[in-house]
Amino acid sequence: PPAFCRYFKKRTKQSFSTFLKLLRMQHACKLLAETDMPVGTIVYESGYNNVSNFNKHFKEVIQQTPLTYRKQFN
Repeated sequence: PPAFCRYFKKRTKQSFSTFLKLLRMQHACKLLAETDMPVGTIVYESGYNNVSNFNKHFKEVIQQTPLTYRKQFN
C-alpha cells in the first residue's frame, strides 16, 4: 500500500522495506548469538526465502558473514 509506505517514511525517516530488513537482521543476530540453530534455519526464521538474499543483506547491514558473526559468541 503506497499510502502506508509514504506515511511510514514521513514519520520514521526510513522506508518500510529498510525498517523490515533491519528488524529481520536484529532477529537473525539474536538467533546466531544465542542458539546453535543452523544458518539455513535462521534464514527462514528471519523471514527470508533463500540463503543467497539473506547472506547479501546480512553482509550489507552487519558488515560480515553470518558465520563470522556467530564465531564472536562461541
